[in-house]
Amino acid sequence: MIDRTPAVSTWLDQEHFRFRRRPETVPIEGEITLTSDWGCRLEAPETKLTTRMVEDFRRFGRDCLELELADDYASRAVTWRLRDHPISAENFDRQDPEVEAFTIRVEIDRVEISARHERGLLQGTHYLEWMMADRGGPFLAVETRERAPAFQPRISNGVFVEGHQTLEDPGQFSDDYLSLMSHYGVNGIHIYTSVWDVFRNTTLPELNASGFKKRVAALRELNRRTLRFGIDIYLHLNTHPLEADHPVFAAHPEVRGAKVEIFFEEVSGRDWFNLCSGSEKVLMAYGEAMESLFSAASEVAGGVMIIGGECFYHCFTRPAESANGNTNCPHCQGKSPSGEVARLVNRVAAAVKKTGTHKALYAWPYSAWIWSSQDPAEVEWVSGLDANVSVMSNFDGYDENVGPGGGVRFFDYNITCIGPSTTFARQAAQCRKMNRPVFSKVETCTTPEAFFLPYLPLPQRWQARLEAMKATGVAGFIGQWRFFGMNASPPEELQYRAIWEKDSGKALETICRRDFLLDTDGVQETLAAWQMLSDAWEYFPYSAMTSGERAGYMRGPFYLGPAHPLIFDVQDSYNLPLSFRLLRGDAKEFASPEEFEELQRKAKPRYVSDLLVTLPFGVERYLELLRQCRSQWQAGRERLRSILSGRGERAERELGIVETIDSHLRTLENVVKFYQARDVLQNTACGSEEFRKRIEVLQKIATDEIANAERM
Repeated sequence: MIDRTPAVSTWLDQEHFRFRRRPETVPIEGEITLTSDWGCRLEAPETKLTTRMVEDFRRFGRDCLELELADDYASRAVTWRLRDHPISAENFDRQDPEVEAFTIRVEIDRVEISARHERGLLQGTHYLEWMMADRGGPFLAVETRERAPAFQPRISNGVFVEGHQTLEDPGQFSDDYLSLMSHYGVNGIHIYTSVWDVFRNTTLPELNASGFKKRVAALRELNRRTLRFGIDIYLHLNTHPLEADHPVFAAHPEVRGAKVEIFFEEVSGRDWFNLCSGSEKVLMAYGEAMESLFSAASEVAGGVMIIGGECFYHCFTRPAESANGNTNCPHCQGKSPSGEVARLVNRVAAAVKKTGTHKALYAWPYSAWIWSSQDPAEVEWVSGLDANVSVMSNFDGYDENVGPGGGVRFFDYNITCIGPSTTFARQAAQCRKMNRPVFSKVETCTTPEAFFLPYLPLPQRWQARLEAMKATGVAGFIGQWRFFGMNASPPEELQYRAIWEKDSGKALETICRRDFLLDTDGVQETLAAWQMLSDAWEYFPYSAMTSGERAGYMRGPFYLGPAHPLIFDVQDSYNLPLSFRLLRGDAKEFASPEEFEELQRKAKPRYVSDLLVTLPFGVERYLELLRQCRSQWQAGRERLRSILSGRGERAERELGIVETIDSHLRTLENVVKFYQARDVLQNTACGSEEFRKRIEVLQKIATDEIANAERM
């Protein structure tokens, strides 16, 4: 396998500085031109953030606009000014839009960016750079623009992050990559944190971790770097189950809670137990540990807890041999799951808030259907939360698809359903009743079924999602989990526009004119072609099976595309290499390094050899949907190709993404047709002539798939 990490990393580091002055672009009436006799003047404290901000602005001018700005004493200057009544530089509310609000005032001999916080100056600088990049030169209209973010915070993650992220090895976050994230509106990243690695308390000392100081030191070092780019760190808190013979259970048998059934097939069936979330002793230990951690890591902005079916475990998290929201914990049986989970979250949030009232705790009931059968939209859970807790929930998912692919219930992170889901809408309504904000978890460039690509080229669907989030009153969001990080994709640019513009409807036209150098007719043709692609996705055979079958994600013919084998004999492994059988990287969360290596050797294939992928549609309906999707996709592809061919590197990349999806759709159809024909051959009696015909059908499908693979 080829390691493309260095090449992709280099590409990302340079991505914001890809823009170039267009020779044919000249100033028009009412515009000024920044020239070499303009300078930079900082009328604000010189901090690590403001220093880097000015350096990046100078670099943007030099590398992108052929503009070498003069020193501070120039008579005409781009000026940064903190307004009267500035917001505290350190202990400020990260959910307050005013922190990043800014004003850009363009005059004949002065361009002023003013704000009440240095992060507002930073965001104003980014915005000014985007204005000139879109214009194709250092040309600015004489005007005043005031902006405040529509979403706060905007949390993401990196591309190069291990499946089992740690505080010592959080992934690759170069300064230039952090700058890129910031330029695209990211102001937070979340880091997977095993609470057991940083546990420090006196109530249950058997849980105390060695290496606490080393891990916190590594976290703080990264955090100090991210803060230079206006990016906070949020700890994603995880408490995986403990072995039955763990010392804490030997010393305190009363704190052993529910037995857990892990949902990863390879590690299920173990004797693993939670700490009892109904135990006052356990809640005290959590409180001590969280206060200790967030005090030591003082720069950290807050935490995130998944408290549904994974991550921060409690006695109602996937209890073994229990149903309908019950638990096998002898202490918690008969108690209200919603009430008990709310009590746990409240205690953790209170401990975090003790270390700074400006710190946030986001509670996220991902896959809470495990325990919320009596409270299906988790409204009762929301109503039991203290004001210290910020509710975060999936914007899409859990409703039934009423479109062409009907009969399937949406799950997480799809773009077939624009949203909001019924569950999210009900939670948002409850938050409004309580005068609280509601926050959303989405994926903002790709989706689980398409984790082989940096983004899905469905711009109208992504734009509709962002507008729906605004209309629903989403206060802020996490835009990436740990599957596929921020990569400066077109959907992420649409996200940036939606953050800063009340009406971002012209964003797609801007991209077409700037990146593809299209005239008005070309822009409209491109928008129409993109709309065809977005409409085609209505027919994508969306289901959990298509997205990865029993492995959840990253499995099967659509994910593997033309690398997917056509299996004739299901008992033969065909000497396929180990790379076809590797576990998802995040399975490391549930195993030691030694256990993970052993599990890798026993892992089930990432390819499929049967027609379970077509559930619940059935083969014929599945193929019907797939053919409609492919037909519309190909029509949109051809229309886009006729406009963008020969229009430069960005256009070729867009066409490459579209072609790749077409290839993966073709693989999906070929695999289903092959297995359908194979099963007919193997299960239905026939004479020699019919046998020959059936073999020819299989050969034809295989030949088409070989051509598909060779083309890609």
